[in-house]
Amino acid sequence: MPREIAGKIIYAPGEDTGRPKLTAEEREQALAEFDAWNAAKAQLPAQTPAPRTEENRRFWDDLSGTEYEGWQEQRIRDQQTGQQ
Repeated sequence: MPREIAGKIIYAPGEDTGRPKLTAEEREQALAEFDAWNAAKAQLPAQTPAPRTEENRRFWDDLSGTEYEGWQEQRIRDQQTGQQ
Protein backbone atom coordinates (compact mmCIF):
# COMPACT_ATOMS: atom_id res chain seq x y z
CA MET A 1 0.00 0.00 0.00
CA PRO A 2 1.55 3.34 -0.98
CA ARG A 3 2.13 5.90 1.76
CA GLU A 4 2.09 9.65 1.47
CA ILE A 5 5.04 11.35 3.15
CA ALA A 6 5.55 15.12 2.88
CA GLY A 7 3.22 15.31 -0.10
CA LYS A 8 4.99 12.53 -2.00
CA ILE A 9 3.59 9.06 -2.64
CA ILE A 10 6.06 6.37 -1.59
CA TYR A 11 5.75 2.79 -2.87
CA ALA A 12 7.35 -0.25 -1.29
CA PRO A 13 9.93 -2.09 -3.40
CA GLY A 14 8.15 -4.36 -5.87
CA GLU A 15 4.81 -2.63 -5.37
CA ASP A 16 2.87 -1.74 -8.52
CA THR A 17 3.02 2.01 -9.16
CA GLY A 18 0.27 2.02 -11.76
CA ARG A 19 2.64 3.06 -14.52
CA PRO A 20 3.06 0.83 -17.52
CA LYS A 21 6.37 -1.02 -17.67
CA LEU A 22 8.86 0.00 -20.35
CA THR A 23 9.07 -2.32 -23.29
CA ALA A 24 12.45 -3.75 -24.21
CA GLU A 25 12.57 -1.37 -27.19
CA GLU A 26 11.83 1.69 -25.02
CA ARG A 27 14.43 0.59 -22.50
CA GLU A 28 17.08 0.14 -25.20
CA GLN A 29 16.25 3.56 -26.64
CA ALA A 30 16.60 5.21 -23.23
CA LEU A 31 19.92 3.47 -22.60
CA ALA A 32 21.17 4.57 -26.04
CA GLU A 33 20.24 8.17 -25.22
CA PHE A 34 22.11 7.94 -21.90
CA ASP A 35 25.15 6.51 -23.70
CA ALA A 36 25.05 9.32 -26.27
CA TRP A 37 24.82 11.93 -23.53
CA ASN A 38 27.72 10.37 -21.60
CA ALA A 39 29.84 10.24 -24.78
CA ALA A 40 29.14 13.93 -25.47
CA LYS A 41 30.00 14.79 -21.86
CA ALA A 42 33.28 12.86 -22.09
CA GLN A 43 34.29 15.01 -25.09
CA LEU A 44 34.07 18.24 -23.06
CA PRO A 45 37.32 19.61 -21.64
CA ALA A 46 37.85 19.15 -17.93
CA GLN A 47 36.67 22.16 -16.00
CA THR A 48 38.61 23.52 -13.08
CA PRO A 49 36.69 25.05 -10.22
CA ALA A 50 36.53 28.83 -10.09
CA PRO A 51 39.02 30.41 -7.69
CA ARG A 52 37.66 31.57 -4.38
CA THR A 53 37.31 35.31 -4.79
CA GLU A 54 35.06 37.87 -3.20
CA GLU A 55 33.02 38.07 -6.42
CA ASN A 56 31.87 34.46 -6.12
CA ARG A 57 31.90 34.24 -2.32
CA ARG A 58 28.16 33.59 -2.19
CA PHE A 59 28.72 30.22 -3.87
CA TRP A 60 31.18 28.82 -1.35
CA ASP A 61 30.85 30.75 1.91
CA ASP A 62 27.99 29.32 3.93
CA LEU A 63 29.10 30.99 7.16
CA SER A 64 28.82 34.66 6.16
CA GLY A 65 26.00 36.43 7.90
CA THR A 66 25.58 33.70 10.51
CA GLU A 67 26.73 33.37 14.10
CA TYR A 68 29.65 31.29 12.76
CA GLU A 69 31.11 34.11 10.65
CA GLY A 70 34.85 34.28 11.29
CA TRP A 71 34.80 30.91 13.06
CA GLN A 72 37.19 29.20 10.64
CA GLU A 73 39.73 32.03 10.74
CA GLN A 74 39.68 32.01 14.54
CA ARG A 75 40.07 28.22 14.59
CA ILE A 76 43.09 28.42 12.27
CA ARG A 77 44.69 31.12 14.44
CA ASP A 78 44.07 29.03 17.56
CA GLN A 79 45.68 25.98 15.93
CA GLN A 80 48.73 28.00 14.89
CA THR A 81 49.20 29.41 18.36
CA GLY A 82 48.53 26.08 20.09
CA GLN A 83 45.37 27.17 21.84
CA GLN A 84 42.28 25.01 22.09
